[in-house]
This record gives sequence, C-alpha cells and structure tokens, in this order.
Amino acid sequence: LKPAESAEIELGLAARRFSDRVNLVLTSVSQKTTDALIGRVLAPSLGASDVVNGINRRIENLGRLSSRGLELTLNSRIFEGRNVGWDITAAGSILRNRLEELGTGIPPVIAGIQRHPPGYPLGGFWERPILGYDDANSDGILTLAELQIGDTAVYIGSPTPPREASLVSTMSFANGRVRVHGQMDYKGGNVQYNLTEV
Repeated sequence: LKPAESAEIELGLAARRFSDRVNLVLTSVSQKTTDALIGRVLAPSLGASDVVNGINRRIENLGRLSSRGLELTLNSRIFEGRNVGWDITAAGSILRNRLEELGTGIPPVIAGIQRHPPGYPLGGFWERPILGYDDANSDGILTLAELQIGDTAVYIGSPTPPREASLVSTMSFANGRVRVHGQMDYKGGNVQYNLTEV
C-alpha cells in the first residue's frame, strides 16, 4: 500500500458592504485523488484477509476520485445597539464526488448493497427496485409475495449528503457578556439504508 495523493484547487470571492455589516464569501473547490484506498472484495476461496460483515476484502490503491463543490456564506449584523447585538450567518454548500476510474481490468467493488462503480459516488446504495404491489387479501399489510421486485439492482443514492445548509442566529447582551445562540442545519440529497426497520 501507498498513500493516496490529492491535489486541490480552491478559488474564493469575498465581498463586504454597508461598513462590513454584510459579508459574503463564495468558494469553489475542485479536488482530484489518485491511488485511492478502496476495500476490494475477494473470493472466499482466497482466504480471509479482512472480514467485514462476512465479506472478504483487502485494502488496495485502486482508483481515481474527483470532488467538486461550491460553498456560499453570508454573515450579517442585523442590529447593533449600545447593549444589544444581533448577528445572522447563513451558509450552504453543494458537493459532487465521483469514482472516476477503478483501475484497468478491475470490476466494480460490491460490498452488500453498497458499490464502488466508476461514474458514481463512493459507497452508493444499489438495490432491486420495487416495481409495484398488490394487496391481494386486502388486509392493509404487504408481504414479499405481494411485491413485484426488479431482477437487477439499480442505483438508489449516495450515503453522504451532496447538499448542506445552516442558519445561525446569535444575540448578545450587556456589551457581549451574555450570548444566546441558535442553529438550524439541513442535509439532503442522500439516502440511508435501514436494515432494521420492520
């Protein structure tokens, strides 16, 4: 094994208005990684090198990855008084990561319902789709026999969120000696596979 190598280009634009009461920062990031470390699934007949969830795998320098994203941050001092101040910060980001190349002659790495095929995010979820259903006995409960399931697994989504946003509000009192802080976060565009839901 050898370390994965990454090269990154980051470009930023910053603007300040209204005597620095409004600050805007836009950042663009592009990263490429070579010799990425990926768990290659091995045939059981080769013997176990690192068994995870019953799957034989070996960590190897297999592929090339790319990540591209944009991040926007807006900070504003809404109110500034003698003893009271109010600041709001809003931030959002969009990130796309892809496995560009897995290596010559290497088939996509499959570990259960997660796969590493070129052109998709690392560890993406793949599953046979539900094509339809028929509650034959009309009891309101679907069984496996009442589902029509596709023969081939299809891409469902990425385990990591490609979209994130946050909103932070801070109020200060008594010349900044007392602060009240609130924060809301959003993450979306990803999926989580629930293996325990009944």
